[in-house]
Amino acid sequence: MKLYNTLSGQKEEFRPQGEPVRIYVCGVTPYDECHVGHAMSYIFFDVLRRYLEFRGYKLRYVQNFTDIDDKIINRAREKGVSARELADKYIARYFEDMDALNIQQADVYPYATREIPEIIRLIEGLVEKGPAYVSGGDVYFRVRSFASYGKLSRRTLDGMLAGARVEPGEGKEFPLDFALWKGAKPGEPSWPSPWGEGRPGWHIECSAMSLKYLGETLDIHGGGQDLIFPHHENEIAQSEAFTGKPFVRYFVHNALLQLGREKMSKSLGNLVPVREALEKWGADALRLFVLSSHYRMPLTFSGEAVEAAKKGAERLGLALSPLKEGKGQPALDPEPFRQRFVEAMDDDLNTPQALAALFDLAREVNTADQGGMQASSARQALRELCDVVGLRAESYRHDPRTFISLSATSGSPGSTLKISGTGFPANEPVSSLTMRGIPVLPSPAPTTDRNGNLIAEVIVPALPAGPVPVAVTVAGVTGVAAFTVTTAAITPSVYLAGIAGKYTRVEGFDAASRTWKVFDPANPWISNLGGLEVGQEYRIHMTEDATLIQEGNEYILKKGWNVIRWLPPETAAKALQLLSAVSEETERKGVWFPPLEESAEGDIAPIMRNLVRLRDRLRQAKEYALADKIRDRLAELGLVLEDTPQGTVWRYRK
Repeated sequence: MKLYNTLSGQKEEFRPQGEPVRIYVCGVTPYDECHVGHAMSYIFFDVLRRYLEFRGYKLRYVQNFTDIDDKIINRAREKGVSARELADKYIARYFEDMDALNIQQADVYPYATREIPEIIRLIEGLVEKGPAYVSGGDVYFRVRSFASYGKLSRRTLDGMLAGARVEPGEGKEFPLDFALWKGAKPGEPSWPSPWGEGRPGWHIECSAMSLKYLGETLDIHGGGQDLIFPHHENEIAQSEAFTGKPFVRYFVHNALLQLGREKMSKSLGNLVPVREALEKWGADALRLFVLSSHYRMPLTFSGEAVEAAKKGAERLGLALSPLKEGKGQPALDPEPFRQRFVEAMDDDLNTPQALAALFDLAREVNTADQGGMQASSARQALRELCDVVGLRAESYRHDPRTFISLSATSGSPGSTLKISGTGFPANEPVSSLTMRGIPVLPSPAPTTDRNGNLIAEVIVPALPAGPVPVAVTVAGVTGVAAFTVTTAAITPSVYLAGIAGKYTRVEGFDAASRTWKVFDPANPWISNLGGLEVGQEYRIHMTEDATLIQEGNEYILKKGWNVIRWLPPETAAKALQLLSAVSEETERKGVWFPPLEESAEGDIAPIMRNLVRLRDRLRQAKEYALADKIRDRLAELGLVLEDTPQGTVWRYRK
């Protein structure tokens, strides 16, 4: 088996130092939701782990949480909560997302804040040995004391110095020196240390935690390519300066996920949340999308590509779910396909070639099924190899006894369509109901009766005119029928023709299910009845800046995501006046509140977010009268606040 080692810049035969194989993967900084860029990285390292276990290795796998960081502190301040509370919330969400993605949990998840004694001990050792120095309440690492600094990223000190600078107040001896310990700042979490109150720097935590849980030398250290410099470069310097031994045998880095030409990141704000992607496409589709590209090649995210991956997952599910097993001798030898799979994975985890072997095997299994031949051993091999790459490959079969009929063969967007079905599993809820892939499942989901019959009603979504497949799935059994969307009977009062060609994605918020529904970007209508309805919230992804006007509402849309809500023209102005008045009164009372979000003229959404945050802060400060004033004045404008377990939401009362 060969792996590409970033340290050497070439593929190397994998020879771990012994068992268990010691693997450390850098974890998240939990200050926001996980996005599909995180999913890409952790899916790859999950597959690496699974494949090593498949090859017979015993592992010890550690992944940290950076639960103290400037981003956490700043976000907690904005939300009016403690850094601990914020980090714990998103750590819990992380586990929920990773479990849904079928990513195996690490053997150990150390938290930076729980390893402060080990971090201090490591820093003390570096100070004593000479590579680190104290400056005021801070401690820095001398990069010039480590002769091979830059060997991972292939940089020189002279080259790095070109863009380096020392911030005011920093006591660095040299611009490239990096912080091991940061002196405490007012209002920030801190811990006692020999150098005074403070908190650890980002890089030192991983060295301390890997040393504690895995020893002085790791077999594999992983993360995204954006961690090569400075994070992993600095880890090498401080770890090897402390132990005098090689820190890592194999550095393995995955390429980054992109939206267009930019990497997907929280700081850039161009995110697709894992939860949203899971709801739309499912875990197997996301995993197949990621693994269809080699892990060292940048991957561009698109709904079309994930939709294609979803269809691939369904093909695997069909091969693993025969309606009836054939008889006689096995007609299909899976070993050539298994060998192709292993050869591909042994070559630096070439998952595209490994998946090709899987799909070829699935095709042959389906052919054997159709011919009434026995394919149980091949099906078992397919199941095993799907497990190696983490695919659940859930049952997805078309039972010939199952069919659905429609109350109409054609209709316009906004019309009601009645669906009748027979031959489904009895007493089971509908798990999926789509029209051309768009979810239209009503809530609560209908359930089949004891005879496997089904009756459901849906609203035809905004789709272009033409044929549309309608698919109903119950307990893995799917029925499909054809429907034709006619030209809409309702002329839309407002549509997006004015910004045609400047947007790629339009979504509308469904208050009933509290989810975003995707509309066809080729269709100028963005609601079932056409146009932008008063009080409904939408988000539009723009490829360039543009202006959208409706009945006195003017929205300046910026490149990227924009959230808008159509309201009577004067409402936004009055809400802004209320925000200004209450902000001034809050300051007079001496109540701290997070910085207000900027908003474009006439844009109600950020104004309401500011008012909701301000009201939450006033309630925390027990200024209930002023908090109630926000609620009551908004109600006068027709803007209703609703307190839910997930937080305060707002809606427009028509």
